[in-house]
Parts: sequence; C-alpha cells; structure tokens
Amino acid sequence: MAALASERRLLMLVAAAMTLMMALATWSWAVGMDHASLRLLTGVVMLALWGLVEWRVPRQCAVRGSGAGVLRWHRAVFATIGLFIAMKHGARLAFELQYLDPEWVPVARRSLHVVAGGLMAVWGNYLPKLMSPWQPEEEPFDWQRVHRFVGWAFTIGGIGTMLTWITLPIDQADAWEPAIVGCVVVLSLGRKLYSLATHSAPRGRAESRPL
Repeated sequence: MAALASERRLLMLVAAAMTLMMALATWSWAVGMDHASLRLLTGVVMLALWGLVEWRVPRQCAVRGSGAGVLRWHRAVFATIGLFIAMKHGARLAFELQYLDPEWVPVARRSLHVVAGGLMAVWGNYLPKLMSPWQPEEEPFDWQRVHRFVGWAFTIGGIGTMLTWITLPIDQADAWEPAIVGCVVVLSLGRKLYSLATHSAPRGRAESRPL
C-alpha cells in the first residue's frame, strides 16, 4: 500500500508539473510574448512524450521486476523537467509583465541556468544506478556500460554548465552552454547507437549448460 501511495504521489506531481508548464506557456502566448508559440509546442511535445512513456513502459516491462523502477525514473525526470520549464516560463512572465524589477533579470538568468546544470549533474549521477528492465540475454544494447558513459557525460556537462554561468559574463555563458549541452547529447546518442549496432547479448544460462 505504501508503494502504491508513493506511485500515486509521483504521478500527481508529474501531472501538476505538466499542467503548470502548459498553463504558463498558454499565458505567455495570450499576452503576446516572443517565442510563445515555441513554448506551447514544447509543452505539447512534453505531454506527448509523457503519454507515450505511460503507455509503453508498463507494457514492455510487465513481466520484468525492474519495470516499475524504470517507470518511476521516467516520471521523476518528467516532473523535474516540467517544473524547471514552468519556472523559466514564470520568470519570463514576471519580467515581461513587470511584476519584478528588470534589474533582477541577470540574477534570474544565472540562477536558472545554474539550477539546470545542477539537475543535469544529479541526473547523470543517478542514471548508472537504474536497473535494466531486461534480462542480460535479452538486452538490445549494453545497458550498464551505456548508462555509465551517459551518466558521466551528463555529470561533467552539468558541472561545466554551472561553472560557465557562475564564472563567465552572461553573453559568453549564453554562447558556451549550447555547445556543452550539444556535446553531451551527441556523445550520449552516439554511445547508445554504437552499442545498439555492436552489442551481442550473452547466451542464457539454459543454452550454456552442457548436455
């Protein structure tokens, strides 16, 4: 019962994060802010991805013990990203509608990006601890090695993002952050695609037993 209650709380948190994100994006569009349509599109894509995860993961992992952990991890990621995006939308609205003094804009920008870097580092640290939903002989790629590599990439990239926004002028930090994040994403996708192309799953125990 306790586990079920925890799952429901996490699911409610994801729903609240997505609702807040979409509400603020819609508000941005209603008041005519720049790039408001892109924010709405981002929210729609996030909702679609969340729905896809909620639909596919339970079916793919129905017979595997770690499936619930994979779904929990995805929900935590969606809740974190949704709340962060909502926080960015809220800050932009506050300055656009003059609820906050424009002098606070540089501080707010630095703070948001430092938080984003911290979230990247935390995610990278947690990623290798996620158990595979497949049995070793069923894995389509080397789960542990790929997640360890991606975890290190996101941890280093997150720390680099934080240091960039703490130490550099805003215009330089603005130029360096996409390069850092882009490198992390390219390296992570490349490592997974390489593993998908070259991984050879070990034979099951039953196959390896002598007759």
